[in-house]
Formats: sequence, C-alpha cells, structure tokens
Amino acid sequence: MFTQRVNTIEFISTKNLEVDELKNITLKRTLVLIVASLLSVSIISCQNISSTTPTSSSTSSTSTSTTDYTTSLETTLPSTTDITTTVTIPDDNPLKDNLTKLEFFDYGEVTMLEGIFKDSYDSSMAYYMGIPVDDILYGWRAALGLDTKTGVDQGINGNVLGQWISGFSRYYAAVGGPEITEKLNDLTAGLMEISILRPMIDGSLTNMYGFEKYLTGCLDLFHYGQKPEGLIMADRMMAAAMQSSIYTSPIKSLGDNGPGYEIEWYTLGEALLYYVNTIKQEKYPISSVREATDFAMIYVYPEFWDIFYQDLNIFDYNPETGQNIDFFHAYSHLNCYNSAAAYYRQTQDEYYLTSMIRFFDFMRSSQELVTGGFGPRTEWFLPEEEIIVSLQTRHDNYENQCDTYATYKLTDYLMRFTGDASYGNWAEKLLYNSTIASIEIEDGFAFYYSDYNSEFGMKTLRTDWKWSCCAGSRMQNINQVLKNIYYHDTENLYVNLFVNSSVDFERPDNTVTLTQNSLFPYEDTVAVTLNMDQADTFSLKFRQPEWLSGDVIIQVNDEVIPSAYLLNNWLTVHREWQDGDVLEITMPMGFTTNVFEHQFDYGPDGVWAINYGPITMACENNDNIYSFHPVDYLDINTALTDQLIPSETPLHFLLVNDEDETIIYKPFLEFEKHQIYYMYLNLYQYSIFD
Repeated sequence: MFTQRVNTIEFISTKNLEVDELKNITLKRTLVLIVASLLSVSIISCQNISSTTPTSSSTSSTSTSTTDYTTSLETTLPSTTDITTTVTIPDDNPLKDNLTKLEFFDYGEVTMLEGIFKDSYDSSMAYYMGIPVDDILYGWRAALGLDTKTGVDQGINGNVLGQWISGFSRYYAAVGGPEITEKLNDLTAGLMEISILRPMIDGSLTNMYGFEKYLTGCLDLFHYGQKPEGLIMADRMMAAAMQSSIYTSPIKSLGDNGPGYEIEWYTLGEALLYYVNTIKQEKYPISSVREATDFAMIYVYPEFWDIFYQDLNIFDYNPETGQNIDFFHAYSHLNCYNSAAAYYRQTQDEYYLTSMIRFFDFMRSSQELVTGGFGPRTEWFLPEEEIIVSLQTRHDNYENQCDTYATYKLTDYLMRFTGDASYGNWAEKLLYNSTIASIEIEDGFAFYYSDYNSEFGMKTLRTDWKWSCCAGSRMQNINQVLKNIYYHDTENLYVNLFVNSSVDFERPDNTVTLTQNSLFPYEDTVAVTLNMDQADTFSLKFRQPEWLSGDVIIQVNDEVIPSAYLLNNWLTVHREWQDGDVLEITMPMGFTTNVFEHQFDYGPDGVWAINYGPITMACENNDNIYSFHPVDYLDINTALTDQLIPSETPLHFLLVNDEDETIIYKPFLEFEKHQIYYMYLNLYQYSIFD
C-alpha cells in the first residue's frame, strides 16, 4: 500500500511531468541541499529566497530535522539559489555553543498592538475577567465548609482552576492594571485559605493531571503574579506528593491517560523541574533541591521516548491502559515532550533532544492537518488510513486549546535549543488557524473541537462538557503566543511571528525598541520600526516562512537590500541601525495543498485541503445558499491560481462553475459560530452502489 502524507506548494504544478523530468528536478534540489549542508550559512539574494530551498542547520551537537514539510516529489521545484554566489560566513550567535541558543522575551516585555491577535486576546481576557473570584472558588469553599461569600455555584471544577491560576498570573504580568491586580489578590487569598485545609487543593490526593496543572499555576502565581503565597502553596503540594506512595512509587503504565490517579503521569516532569529550578533560585537548602530533583526524575518516560529515539514505528505499540488502548492520546503525548525538554535542560543528555526532534518530524510529516492541528478522532495519533476515515466521518478533528498550547511550548523549546527558525512554522499555522480562529467560550462551554469533516464543517462549542480542560487552557494558549513572537541572543534580535507588537531589546549601553505594525496576513508585507538612543550594529533576523511562493524583498528606509544572510532558516540583515529606521519585508504567499491519500481494499481514497500562506482556507455555504459543491469543480491536478480568482476582499477567492455561479473561499479564522463551511474535500467519489 502507498502511504505518504503530501503537503505541496502551489508554485507550479508538476503532477503531469514525465518521470525523467521529475528525476532531474529532484537531482537539482538534492545538489543544492548537499552544498548548503556543507556550509555554516548561505548568503542568498533576497530575490532568490524560496521556501522550496530550505536550509536546516543547527549548532547543537544533535542534528535537527531536514524534513521539508511543504513540498513533495510531486511538486518539488529546482532551487533558484545561485550556488556560485554562496559563501561561508561565521554564525554570529554568541550563544551558538550553549545548550540554549536563543532566549524568549517574557511576559511584560512584549506589548501587543492593534491587530487580529490583540482582538482575540482582549476578547478572551474579557470573558475570564468577568467571572467573579467568589464564583471560581465556590465549589472548594462549600466542600470545606468555608464562607462562600457572594459566590454563585457555576460548577467550576478542577479541570480549569490550575490553568486559571496560571492564566490570571500571566495576564497580570503581560497586561497589568488595577482590575487584574485586584482579581489576583482576591484569588490568592482564597486559594491560601483552601490550601491550608487541603494542600493538594482538589481532595486529599489530586490526580496527576490536576497536580501538574495546580503546581504550574502556583509557580506562575509566584513568578508572574509576584505572590509569595504561590511558592508556599507549591511547597505544600510537593510535600503532600512526596509523602504519598502513589507519587513516590507510581506504576507508570505506558500511555495511561486516565481516569485514575495516574492520568497523564508522563506530563509531570516539566512542572516538577519548574519547582526544582524555582527553589534553587530561592536558595533552598541543597538537600531540599536534591530531594525534589530525585523526585522529578521518577517521571521520565523512556517507554515512549525510546520509540522515537530509536526510529521505531509508533503504531507497533499500544497504550497499556487508559481511556483508549488502540492509539496514543495526542495532547498528552505531545505535551510529554515538554517534559522531555525540561529533562534535557536539567541533564544536558542529548537523548532527550534527539527524541524531541524525531517526534517533531513524525508529527509534521504524518500527523499534521492543514490547519496545523492533529488527532482527528477523539484526540488520537492515527495511521494515515485512519486519518482519512476520521476526516470523512467525524467532526471532533482537533482539540484546539490544550493541543495548541502544548505545541507552542514544544516549538519554543526546539527553537531555543537548536537556534533553528524552522520550528516556528508550526506555531504560525496554529496561531491563525486555531488560536485566532477560535470562537470564544460561553457559559463555561469552550471551543473544544475544530470540525474539518469533508462533508461539511461548523464551529460549535462543546456543550456536553461544561468547564472542560479547554476552558482552562484557553488562557494559557493565548498568553503563550506572547513568548513565541520574539527571541534574542546576547547581540541580535529575532522575529518569529509576524504579530503587531513591540519589544524592548536591551543592548550594551543602548535600548532598542522594535515595533511591528502591518495588516499581515491580509497583506504580505510586514513593517518594522527601530527606535534607539544611539546608532547600533547588530543583526535583525526574521524566520523564513515555509510557505513562501516567490522572492522575498527586504527594504530599509525604502531602499532594497541586495542580499541577506540565511542562517538556521533566519533571514538576517546585519548593519548599523539608526533611530527611526524602517525595515519592510515582503513575503509572497501562494496556495498550498495538504493531502492524505491511501490505497484501501476498495480502491484509492483520500482528502485534501488548501492553505494560502499560513492561512487555512474554507468555502462558505451559509444556509446552503450555493447550488454546487466545491469538490465538483475544484481540481487538485490543476493549478489553484487558475481556479481560485482573487476578489476585492483580501484573502477571499472566487470559484466559478460552468453556469457562472460563484462560491467564496475565505480564511477559516473568519468563520463564525454555526456557519457551515467546506475545508477538506474528498479526492475520490464513491457511490453506495459501487
């Protein structure tokens, strides 16, 4: 059987090329990649940069992936890079030999500016700020016989409280202001009252899923909320856990995602090492740090991480217990790699980084859907044939908030450990097609699943589960974006996400303020303004998007820069910068297709969907106002630029049938609650009579 997940760039179509032509194209590209791999960095004309010629390199002793997630043999293009002008220059990152090669800017260091991300952030924050603290704590106070004050029982429970402690703390650090200060003060006082009587907050022994959320929340309360009580409560939780044999001698079954005490035990490591690093910074006794470290090391997960470290097939393994024993739970097993990242930072053992990178490649090459989502059937990793069936028959195709938050963290860790910008491409897709595309929570019901069904899709809230986990992680999801926008080393500034915002970069004897302001992705040009006290020389670096469909153009103060360095997939401009300099980077977008195809017993079958740049497109069909379906007229074997005609509205395209009737393709993020759309289309049409 032929099994390959295809993700193609619409630059030209090569589906009808002869075999020899395809071989020549592939050979040309292979030669380019071989030459590029021998060089530490390429100087590439801005007019020649294309997403079809990615260079993947890393200063880590562990090589990063060279997997190309946006092209395949069917549409591989020859490189436009002139190899004769490629020269070697040194890596200008002073941290290149460190374990962590890049650092993020933390909450409070990045300021959001007006744009589609800030709109989503403000809308989400307004909802959560509208929930009274007394309502939040009602259930815990009532269970312990405490005064419930003015609280109303909204049924708020342990699925969300740990994430909310974290979320409100991050709002405080990121945005600040008297309203969030008062809310955090009241929440902290109430939690301390509960913690005295119930150190684990939920019952005498919180399950491991809840323990991880509460511990992270309390530590965020200490760090981001600037509340000493956060660490006091974290100490109490750790003491209770370390006195329980359930925690000190766990069974640790492979793939156990509940519902017992050990639910998702394999995600605990990140939170436990967060605690270890905190008490180390706070100068706790060495014996206490050592004891907590030993406890954290109990929760390593080689039973799963070995599968990828050894390049084994995940589908040869099954969970030993849990809610599903056929396939691994997608969210928690992606999230367990954030614990692997914490263990890598703690031990510096390359085993963890190697497994992380290979898992990342597995996800992007075989599991990732058109939006960047994954787990299209009840949140499971699936083989290709099951992915196709799920996209044709089910509507629970991506767990938005939890999965996206975990993926943001994973991409952040990999970018910082390797210095490679390519890890940011996945985060960009999810920013627009999950975080911003989400409809807001109502009455405790969250936008849990995205619907990508090939018959039709619709955005709905999950009304069978009030205060679900996604109602908790929405706050963490949207706040994490702020830490993914910019990075820095000791000398240079990096732009990962093209989000309207500003950041202050502290240089020796100088403060540089970078401001992004554009209509991206509705326009393909991003403008960056630099303000500083005095002229300064450093590199300004931009992630080279994987979706580029043409030549990048960089201008500084309206003058085209003839060349830019391409280093670890960062487009780099090194120069002396002046106060008020304006850099504009134009990154042409094009159509890409995401295809899953498999040979079943009854014949070939599959599904496909479209992106434009990083934006997932869907065909609108409110109230069935159209008389035809796009699957009947949109041909994957014909260039999409010949079929989808740009309209006067940015990122809206028209598809016209034989009767001159028109339907509209537009960004998935624009669809509102209960609007019907078509995203994935079937590759083949089978009759029930076949």
